[in-house]
Amino acid sequence: MIRSDVVILTYSLQIISLPQNLLIVDYSLGHTGSVHDAWAFRSTRTFKNHNRIFAPEEWMWADSVYAPETWSVAPFKKPINGQLTTDQKTYNYWVSKVSYILCLA
Repeated sequence: MIRSDVVILTYSLQIISLPQNLLIVDYSLGHTGSVHDAWAFRSTRTFKNHNRIFAPEEWMWADSVYAPETWSVAPFKKPINGQLTTDQKTYNYWVSKVSYILCLA
């Protein structure tokens, strides 16, 4: 039996936290339905005001789905029909360790 009176809503939530203490410093909530993370990230204060938040030498770690910026660093993606360099693989390995620790905390 199918019920037509049930409505399920989903919302996208973006959280930006500090790795050393998991303090939430920014968030975005409100995109209904299936919204790509990169699109939802554009509604955060961090994305909109990054030039006021980060000094020229400051940056944040971001997921690889986000477009590269001078103020956001993400893991390297494997090039089409190519391979990552040893340095890129090493970098991704250590970034994944930071991500893993944050997920466990």
